Order: sequence, then C-alpha cells, then structure tokens
Amino acid sequence: MSTIISGTGEENENKKAKLSRPLVEMSEADKVADVIHPDLFGKLDEFKKQYRENTPYNFCVFPKLCVKKKIEAVRDEVINNLETKFKETDLFKIYQTTDLANLDETNPELAAKLPSMLELRDAVYSKRFREFVSEISGCGELTDRVDMAATAYAQGCHLLCHDDVIGTRAVSFIIYFSAEDWTEVDGGALELYPLEKDSIVHNNLKSEDGKRTWELDQGIPTALPTRRHLPLLNHMAFFQVVPGQSFHSVQEVLRDGSPRLSIQGWFHNKEEPLGTEMASLNQLKTAKMHELPFIPFASPQKCSSLLEDDVAFLSNWVNSVYLSDESIQAIGKKYEEESSVQLKNFLRDDIATTITKQCEAMDTADGYMTEALPNDNAGFVPNDTELTKEQEQEGVWRVLGPAHMQRYVRYVGGEDVEEGKGGRSNAKLAEVEVSLFRSEAFARYLAAITEASIGACKTETRRFRSGLDYTVAHLGQLEKVARLDATLCFVDDKEELKGAQWQSGDVGGFQCYLAAENEDNVAAEVYCDDDASGNDLLSISPSNNTLSLVYRDPGTMRFVKFISAASSGSRFDVSSVYDIQYDDNDEDGEGEDDDEEEEEEK
Repeated sequence: MSTIISGTGEENENKKAKLSRPLVEMSEADKVADVIHPDLFGKLDEFKKQYRENTPYNFCVFPKLCVKKKIEAVRDEVINNLETKFKETDLFKIYQTTDLANLDETNPELAAKLPSMLELRDAVYSKRFREFVSEISGCGELTDRVDMAATAYAQGCHLLCHDDVIGTRAVSFIIYFSAEDWTEVDGGALELYPLEKDSIVHNNLKSEDGKRTWELDQGIPTALPTRRHLPLLNHMAFFQVVPGQSFHSVQEVLRDGSPRLSIQGWFHNKEEPLGTEMASLNQLKTAKMHELPFIPFASPQKCSSLLEDDVAFLSNWVNSVYLSDESIQAIGKKYEEESSVQLKNFLRDDIATTITKQCEAMDTADGYMTEALPNDNAGFVPNDTELTKEQEQEGVWRVLGPAHMQRYVRYVGGEDVEEGKGGRSNAKLAEVEVSLFRSEAFARYLAAITEASIGACKTETRRFRSGLDYTVAHLGQLEKVARLDATLCFVDDKEELKGAQWQSGDVGGFQCYLAAENEDNVAAEVYCDDDASGNDLLSISPSNNTLSLVYRDPGTMRFVKFISAASSGSRFDVSSVYDIQYDDNDEDGEGEDDDEEEEEEK
C-alpha cells in the first residue's frame, strides 16, 4: 500500500523517522476486530439457521456488520470523496463508483482519502470473514479475489431481475449505508424471486472430472418478487450465486435528496459454478416466453390504393385525415426514408376519448396516479385463479413474466371481445386490437403505406404499470426475417409537464430498438455494460393515441424501458407484429416457412 504523508515539515520528518524503523503491523485478526462488530462471529449457528430457513431461496442478513463509528466513517468517505458514473441500459439505472478492488495501486491519492472504506474492504475479504460466510452458505472455499464497487441509487434508479451468474462468482453481498431513517416508502429494497413452479427442474450436476457435484433446483423466476429487504444502515445481505435460481432485483428508489448507498460485491470460487446453461444470461439468448402465434390472413394482402369498402370500414376507427390517398402516399414516403413513422391522433376522437377515460379510471382505481410505491398485485387476475364464466366471457388482465425478461399485464380477451361485442367496460383498447389490427382492411392499409405484402399478424393489448413494468432486450427476440411493428400507444400526456416527462425519457416507457451486431456478445452487453447504448437504432417516446410503424430487420432487438413511479400513470398499447414481404426479397414463401419453424419450436 502506498503511504501518503501530510502535515507540517517537522511532523513529516518525525513520520519519516518512524517509518524508517521496523513497524509492528496489526495482525489480520486485529484489523478485522477493528472493523467488524464484536458480536457477529459469535452468532454462527443463528445465521446458519436463518440462511437455511429463509425463502424464496437461502440468504442471510447481518443486522450489525460493523462497529458504528466505522460504518459512519465509510459513509462519510463515500459521500465526500467518491465520484460516480451514471449508467443506464434496459436492465438498470444507477450511479456507480470505480472498482474498489485495487484502488491502492490504481489511484493511491484517492485511496488515501478512503482509509475506513479500505479497512472495511480488507476485513470483508479477510480469511476469517470469508470462512465465516462460507460456513453459513455452504458455498465451498472462497478465494481472496476482491470484487466490489460502491453504488448510489438516486430517485428513479433501479436494477431489474437477474441472477448475478458471471464467471466464478460464488456469493453476492450488499453492504448498506443509506440514511438511518430509511423506510419502506423510500423504495430501494432488495427483491427476491421464487421460481415458477412449472419451470423447476431438479438437477444432480457433476463436473467433467467428477470431483464436484451439486444438487439444486433451477428454472425461471416468477413475474413478481415474494421477499423484500430494506437497505438499512450497517446491514449486510448475502446469498449464494446459483444459476437459474438466485434471481433478485433492486426496487425503484423514490426518496429524493438522499440516495440509496451501498457496496455491491462478490466472493469468488476457484471455478465457475455448475449448471451455468440455466443462468439468466444464457436463458436470454434462446428463450421465447409467452410468444403469440401468427394469425395468417386468407391470402397475402397487397394494396396500392384503398378500396371504398376498406375506407368505409377503417373510418369506423381511424382518424379520416390518415385515410386519403394523399396522406397514405406522404406517410409511405416518410416510412421509406426512415423505416419508421409516427402518426399522432390516429384513432377517431370519440374512440380515443373512451380509451383514455378507461385507462385513467384503471390507474386511479389501482393507485398508479401517485408518486408512491406501487401495489404490484393490482391490475390483474392472478394466473393461478380459475376464471368465472363472466370473466371468461368478458376477458381479464393477466400478468406476464418471467421477471428477468419482462413484466407487464396482457388483456386476455373473452368471447365478447373476440366477437366484437365490446367486452368489459375497460376493454375498448382490446376491442381495437381485435377488430381493427387483425382486420384484412388494416393489413391492406399497411400494405399501401409500405408497398409490401402483409401475410399474417400477431397482436396483444398490454399495460405497463407505473413503477413496475418493462421488457428486456435479448437474443431470443431475433427472427430470421424482417417484421413490421405497429404499436398504438396511450399515456396521460394531456398536460404540458406530463408530456415533457414522457418525451424526455426520464420516467421510462419509451420503446427502444437495438442492433444485435454480435450475436455471441450482445446479450451480455445489454445485461451488464453501460456501453450497450451505442447499439441504439431508434427510440420512440410514448404519446397518447399515437401509432408507430417500424420496419424491424432480422438482427434487431427491442425493449420497453421500465416505467418509473414518477410517471403520470401506466403505458397502455396495442402491440402488433406483421409478416411483411417485399417482391425483391420474396423467395417462394420464405416468411411462411420461418413462421412454421417458429411454431414447431414453441
């Protein structure tokens, strides 16, 4: 460790003289005792019991990690000396410091300002502490590799669901030093997820050399967490990093002016864990969860100019300004130039007004119109709940996961909606989905704009609830052929400030398209690298009653950014995907063959 000498000249000379004499170094035990709370190591059996009995998977919390003066000193040093870098992807929004592992060598000037922080680091990675954590968790021998950084979650920051499996990580830990008066209403809790029951696979794993075995359950996480732990001062939470099991997230922080401060780190084993093929990073490369099938039209729809019958049908739904030949040509020209186009005030005023009122009523009833912690169980009928005949007739909202890929609610339309009878009083948007977006007249409208052939569609009505919902970009989204995305969005933006919030992107809710330039690495980049934003192709801010048309190349992913509790409410939309073919690319029904392959995979 480099030594920084400060003070007067005489003091410095005295210090130099002392340094020239042999020093009696503190033992590792003394260094640990100077930092770690004296009662901690005496509670081994208590912590082992807590670890075994905790759900949804094994984890432990030390309620008093350090002596009080030490954790307060660490907090002061972090606040006064560490600079943070803002990072945001589809998965997170945080402020993070530099790596603290080798700070003594890489930045001795900064290290000199963080003596308590480095003492805490060395105590946590000491042999005694590592053995203590290993004994509690049963994770095997932990190496002395140091892997940690400080993070600050300001208002609006969050980290979505993942399992932390990268390389030789064995135990994940978080040491909190947020404000002492932190409460549940401030958010920022560590959230833990159980596995979907029907996804659980009990595996008996063995390494190639036969020396390591591991018996464990693996699967995909539920849409919602079942356990939360607040970021309380001087608490340390930790759990074993288990592929396909240790799913967790950080709840959005709502507190203003005082960020959620913590040290995030990992203890490592000598070897990578067994079962990594089930790690969330690998699941994201192949999974196609809750994919809807394409609905083919009677024949591929081609159109250069709408027929009178088409105009008459579309006029029941669409703003007439978009139905003239001149408008269609102008829209088509912009689409040809930019491969995308946004049409504001797309639906007729009377229909848009009805939908807007229904959306606002739902948000008000479910408590999503205030900047407060959301009720994550509101706005849907639980998936394991048997529906009544009335619900089957009218349709219901169901929550979709798994949380490491997506979370939103989808309207599962009943017979009334399917037959165009209107369904529930809050299902007008779903009626638009079924009656308009699945119609051949609308397909011909899209064909006229794109000058392409439209062969099939798949559609859904979605709600992204404030403070809860999102989708994540992943390789499982990639398709072999191009698609046309048609998304009709509704948000509360009628006031200038609300509209500005949505347009700025500060409250999320925008749809972003990413180029998957390197199929081997892109999932990892989006998963954990702030530089992934360099692959952005297009970002579309949500706008009320606005239709977005986007030509999506085969190598393109997309996501809807997590919606902050600070937003003016939920994002509602009809999300439609169309099989699109251009004459110069149409090779004997190539798109239809690809659709058949997708159905076989499902």
